[in-house]
Amino acid sequence: GREPPLARQRQLRQRAALQAAFGSYVDPPLAQRLLAQESSIFDGEAVEATVFFADVRGFTNFAASVEPEDAVAELNRLFAILVPAIRDAGGHPNRYTGDGILAVFGTPEPQRDHADAAVRAALTLQQGVRDVFGDALRLGIGVNTGQVLAGSIGPGGKPDLPRIGTAATGAAPRPDTPQQTRRPA
Repeated sequence: GREPPLARQRQLRQRAALQAAFGSYVDPPLAQRLLAQESSIFDGEAVEATVFFADVRGFTNFAASVEPEDAVAELNRLFAILVPAIRDAGGHPNRYTGDGILAVFGTPEPQRDHADAAVRAALTLQQGVRDVFGDALRLGIGVNTGQVLAGSIGPGGKPDLPRIGTAATGAAPRPDTPQQTRRPA
């Protein structure tokens, strides 16, 4: 048979690379959009986005006081609240950080109101956590908007999709910042 044109070969290679790299952690509709776009996600793209970070306050002490299975069960209950709240607001959970989550709004899918959407997600998940856990669990939440470079970093087989820039570092809690100086959402 005839060999496909070079453009078609490139598209098939790009599709296979994307599916292999992101198949385990990218929503199927997002993967389809990335496959359809002209540029390569592997190259990275400078965009304005909102980075969202949430983690459990005091989780290390809690985890040390219970069986590992109990700690994981509590985290799974928590993520069952966090992930839908983030996705429903148009965000993308990007990374689980033990007892926390990093999400991004405004990339890789453009979102005009990404900052507002991230705050809406924060308020929604705070209420959800309060409904399920009462006062037994407290979250620290950081939301920051700015320029990031969204792309792929890491060796073949296990790349990561970080967002690098001051917006990303500004959302994460800092050990040198006393928690009482952070404002609630």
